[in-house]
Amino acid sequence: MESCRSSSLEKKREGEGALAALVVPKEEEEVLLLLQPAGGGGGAGMDINLPFSGDHDVHAHCYVALGDHGIVERENKGRITRSLLDSDEAGELPSSSHGVQQLFQKSGRTRVLMLLLLAFFGCVAALLLVSVGVRSSVGDSQKEVVETREFSNSSFTPALALVTDTSQKGVIPYPSRRTAFHLRPEKNWISGFHIWLPAGPMYYKGYYHIFYQYNPGKAVWGNITWGHGVSKDLVQWTFIHTALQPNQWYDIKGTWSGSVTMRPDGLPLIYYTGSSAANEQMASLAEPKDSSDPLLREWVKYERNPILRPPPAILITDFRDPTTAWKGPDGVYRLAVGSKIGRSGVALLYKSTDLYNWIYQGEDHLLHAVAGTGMWECVDFYPVGPLGEPALDISVSGPGIKHVMKVSLDDERHDWYALGHYDTDRDIFTPDNPILDVGIGLRYNYGKFYASKSFIDPVKQRRIIWGFVNESDPEVYDVEKGWNTVMGIPRTVWYDNYTNANIIQLPVDEINQLRGSKVSKKNVHLAPRAIVAFEEAVGDQLDIEVVFDYPNVSKVGDKERNLDDHFDCGQGGAQAQGVFGPFGLLLLADKQLRELSAVFFYISHVKNVGWTTRFCVDPKRASLAKGIDTTIYGSFVNVLETEDFLSARIFVDKTAIETFVQGGRMTANMRSYPTLAYGSNAHMYFFNNGSLPINVRSIDVWQMQSANLVTV
Repeated sequence: MESCRSSSLEKKREGEGALAALVVPKEEEEVLLLLQPAGGGGGAGMDINLPFSGDHDVHAHCYVALGDHGIVERENKGRITRSLLDSDEAGELPSSSHGVQQLFQKSGRTRVLMLLLLAFFGCVAALLLVSVGVRSSVGDSQKEVVETREFSNSSFTPALALVTDTSQKGVIPYPSRRTAFHLRPEKNWISGFHIWLPAGPMYYKGYYHIFYQYNPGKAVWGNITWGHGVSKDLVQWTFIHTALQPNQWYDIKGTWSGSVTMRPDGLPLIYYTGSSAANEQMASLAEPKDSSDPLLREWVKYERNPILRPPPAILITDFRDPTTAWKGPDGVYRLAVGSKIGRSGVALLYKSTDLYNWIYQGEDHLLHAVAGTGMWECVDFYPVGPLGEPALDISVSGPGIKHVMKVSLDDERHDWYALGHYDTDRDIFTPDNPILDVGIGLRYNYGKFYASKSFIDPVKQRRIIWGFVNESDPEVYDVEKGWNTVMGIPRTVWYDNYTNANIIQLPVDEINQLRGSKVSKKNVHLAPRAIVAFEEAVGDQLDIEVVFDYPNVSKVGDKERNLDDHFDCGQGGAQAQGVFGPFGLLLLADKQLRELSAVFFYISHVKNVGWTTRFCVDPKRASLAKGIDTTIYGSFVNVLETEDFLSARIFVDKTAIETFVQGGRMTANMRSYPTLAYGSNAHMYFFNNGSLPINVRSIDVWQMQSANLVTV
């Protein structure tokens, strides 16, 4: 007999057989007791999904594997209760129970034998049902979900299904679903699983342009070219000819990331990174072949490339991603390149009078550097104005102007930023708060978002950020499905002049054109430990706007709260239990909650600080498939004293979930690969795992239509 955690359950097989199984709790975890193998081509196992605390009925589920014919699932009509298991007399299964936790805290051979016998007879009964033709496929609803459920750790534990073994090469354990309104390649690789670097977005003669690193041959890293897409509205896209190919000595091993700078006459210049056969990284330049073509279908590499090479103090493999150039008050252009010196991440500074010939300013004249942050990629440097005001041109500077210094940290693959002041006399960026400097303070996004790049939209006078949302599944699945990675929804960026401590990021308004039918609710009461179904909200293409009432924390006494609760999103995730939270939404959930993706708030009291609010995304139970990255992400959210609410806008798009929290002060996202909860089998629930009630002030959910992505 062996045991394992339920969170790591996989199909147990011996030959073509399966194993009968019983789940019981032991020392704050569930223990799987494997019984004898069932013979022949099928088998049975019983899952008793037990809560760790509280008074509950215990539901018994029997799962029967039928060789290669799939999985049949049955729920026993009876329930396992204390009156049966805690007495010497066997009788009819009652419909309710009390004190289940105390029962399983006791020990004794009698109870173990009774459990094993119960598992055996339950599975025999299920096999008899199968033999007379009764069947039910995994993922189908077995019964109507009760609107309000008791919230416990067991509610989040997937039932013990004998799922397909996903370790076999070439087998994708979930439907290969392309996102519907996130920009993604028709096939193969957009700066994906390996999380490489993006290319320069821009607006030119009536079209938005996005360039992206693309492998035209395979869905993995290699043969990196610049793909090219154009759009009138940032939603419907047309992919056109490849813009840049690795065909010169200075870029033969890849045309990597870069930026676009507009010449004074309006001609766009591409500054990009190339890698030579010797792996030397260099900056090169390309111009449109026909500047009258609004689609910019052909580009010509500058005859004097490369324009920048690594200076002597920089390793040849640590020099990449030239920024958009800006002009100083002296009329001279500046440009930065990401690098590192030792363990310090740095932005190397260059100057030019004509945008073609550049002079390095030296290691003693860096634009910015932060010790211990490692290699800086995809540096983005720009001024930022308050929400609602016209975006500032990249060359705007002066007293009172805030600048954003954003870098992508190669060591840990996240985008970090700092707000500060740009001294144009010394060409130095200084953060407002050294504690919140680049790489140690604030992130653009918490979760799957990397290598972002911004540009100015001159028509709507806004700055727009593009970023890559990388996959969380194994690369072997990407190869099998033939594509990899999507772009995040383009987002506008502003300075938050209410908190004076962060930027605001909001999805572009154009995404609203994809909204279809809407369902709404108001004033949904969430009792402590409750799960409430939002039955009208079904599907995996959704735009959600939800507002929770901020609870009255002043009425919480010392005995009811943890006076020093240093909650972290990764410590327990949605299963944690506090005073106010976790509370939020369960997305892409099947009706038995075997799969779910949780997004939630958590309000805690920290000694010498007061009440703080976090927002987290939790994919721990998003999929029954193996090998998925299920890291929980999140951080603090700035909530003003005048704000009596917590809000989030959430986009669900097949396998991508993006969130914009408290008016865009914080963003987070995750990838989800459900094997059951997709399409019409994807449901939504409110939940509150705190000890005090929460009220959902309002929620609006729109079905989202698919965007048109066309290749010419």
